[in-house]
Amino acid sequence: MVAGHEALARHVRWVHVLDVQDPSDLLRGGELVLSTGFGASRDVKGQQRFVQALASEGASGLVIELGWTFDRALPQSLIDAANAVQLPVIALHRQLRFVEVTEAIHGVLLDRQLSLLRRADELQDRFIEIVLAGEGASSVLTDLSRLIGNPVVLEDHAHRLVDLALHDAGREAVLTAWEQHHRAEGRQDRTEADSAVAEVPVRGRAWGRLVALAVDGPIKEADRLAVERAAIAVALDLLSEQSGPRLRARARGGLIAGLAHGRLDERDAARWAASLGFPRRHGSLLPAAAVWRTEKWAEQAETEQDVWDQVVDSLPRTTPSGRAVIAGTYGDGVLLALDLGQAERPSGQLERAAGELRGVIERCGVPADELVLALGRPADSWSALGASLDRVVRAAAAARTSAPRPWHDARRGSIVDLLFGLRSSVEMVTFVREQLGPLLDERDARASELLRTLEIYLEKGGRKAEAARALHLERQSLYGRLERIERTLEAPLDDPDTILGLHLAIRALRLMEADGERPRPLP
Repeated sequence: MVAGHEALARHVRWVHVLDVQDPSDLLRGGELVLSTGFGASRDVKGQQRFVQALASEGASGLVIELGWTFDRALPQSLIDAANAVQLPVIALHRQLRFVEVTEAIHGVLLDRQLSLLRRADELQDRFIEIVLAGEGASSVLTDLSRLIGNPVVLEDHAHRLVDLALHDAGREAVLTAWEQHHRAEGRQDRTEADSAVAEVPVRGRAWGRLVALAVDGPIKEADRLAVERAAIAVALDLLSEQSGPRLRARARGGLIAGLAHGRLDERDAARWAASLGFPRRHGSLLPAAAVWRTEKWAEQAETEQDVWDQVVDSLPRTTPSGRAVIAGTYGDGVLLALDLGQAERPSGQLERAAGELRGVIERCGVPADELVLALGRPADSWSALGASLDRVVRAAAAARTSAPRPWHDARRGSIVDLLFGLRSSVEMVTFVREQLGPLLDERDARASELLRTLEIYLEKGGRKAEAARALHLERQSLYGRLERIERTLEAPLDDPDTILGLHLAIRALRLMEADGERPRPLP
């Protein structure tokens, strides 16, 4: 090995014997070139032209047998030229029959290709079985993502996100990689190592693409075949539901997701919304988010996402008063945009809008006592609406642990929103453990009783009579529990800072529990 040591990872597609001085237009890329050195010639400039031509044609490497053109070593000028273009060069010091090399390597390549094709056929059967079982394109994406160890994005013909399957990396990292992928395509500097892309045709037309992104690991050759076969199954699924509501819901969800992540400009968002039936001439746009309060959604479907898919599928395009509404599933809930019309915003308009939204969502199968609805600040444009959607969805999720209300105001930040954003941080977990200490021990029934007593007492603002009624206790019994709480926590309940810290800790604890997490008590 005399040159190009940094490029040894290049893929060898084929082996080709070549001994002409101008190899232009003779290669297709990926070839390992075998030569006696005649094409390189003894002339320095000829050697440079030969090496540069091989590199421009995409050759993977060059093997030169000594003893024909060059006696005992390759000239330094050829080595320097190869290093300049990072072309691996191998010098053979003994004579070798090139036919033996080509037969051996071609045999390996063909065996590998046959193995890949067999594997691809097996995957295609697997993906199509998923579709025929009624699990749909989303399940195909999930299975593909797990198989290739990378996230997969389904986008429509306008490169708008329709569906997404994650692997290890989070949604934000994947969406960032997806955006970078499109920017690289626009600059025409995308490398094959960054992604694997397959067209998704429906009825002979390009419906969209399946894009696997090298976020969690490299994209391998077998992964590209898997993506191609998965695209066929996705096309089959889309074909079966081309006129059905689920496809429309998927497109609406793509619009909502694009707005929430700030990926759509005003003109593109308006055009997309109009294609889904939203009026081009509209008034202020009200951002809203809805989530289930508890896990009773499990009575209707296997996952919370499935329930919201059903809701979005059946959600009307207008409310009973004629207000246009568009919705899409997002995380564990649904995001909505409601047209408030051209009129000024009178007092009570949000209350009426909340009533209408609750009505249409409840009629789509979400019980009134399970629906948590949050409304944001009305926006005058689609881009401004997108900036409010992230806040409103976080407010709805945080409101799960708050007292039931017809709607929650997400127009401005609240202490619950702040705690929700910090609930998983090390600092917040430590704060909760230090504040509540032994009351966190779920195995101790008395500790759980005291924690609930403290929670009600704080919710009632320290009003003992109201707390006793809420707990169905005699007042003296409540006094006894409060004294035990003070002794257990070694904290006076008549100190304002102590009360504030305990109240914040309990609210943060309930938000953590809503995510299925609970800090352990301090040892």
